[in-house]
Amino acid sequence: LVTADECSEMHLVNPVTSEQISLPSVITRPPSTHSLSRLRDYLFHKALLFYDTSAAGYIVVLIHNPLRQLSFARLGDEKWTWLPPHDLSGTVVTTKIIMDRNDKYGLERVYIVQAPWGDLLLVRRPEVSIKAAPAEHGHACAVRADQATFGNRTWRISIY
Repeated sequence: LVTADECSEMHLVNPVTSEQISLPSVITRPPSTHSLSRLRDYLFHKALLFYDTSAAGYIVVLIHNPLRQLSFARLGDEKWTWLPPHDLSGTVVTTKIIMDRNDKYGLERVYIVQAPWGDLLLVRRPEVSIKAAPAEHGHACAVRADQATFGNRTWRISIY
C-alpha cells in the first residue's frame, strides 16, 4: 500500500509484515500554500506501484495536483521526478468495460491492483461526507469540532 502520514509524507507499507519504506519527501515538490497536514488532501490523487524487472526494483508513479500531473520515484530516490505534460506518447489504447461503476454515495475511489498470484483485482473505496454519513457506519455522532474541515471518510472497501 502507498500511505500518507499526518505530515503528508508518503510510505510504502506491506500490510502483512508491517514493513514501511519512506518515499521522497513532499517538500521536494514545488512550494504550496497548504499546511503539511492538509497537503495530502490537495496534492495526492493516486499512487501506482510497479516492479521494474530491468532495474530489479520498484517504481512509484504519483498522479497529483495541480492538473493531475505525473511524477515518479524509484525506491531509494531522494526526490520525485516530474514528467512534463505531453512528453508521453505511444500507440492508441482501447478499453473494454468489464464492470460498470455504481457510485452509490457520490464519491468513490477505484483502483486496479495485481494480486500476488497474478490476477487483477478491482478495489472500490466509497467515501462519504462526515455530515451526511449514515449513522450505521458510526459517523453521525463522531464528528468533533477539529474534524469538521475534513470532508470525507472511508467506511468500506470492496474487492472484486
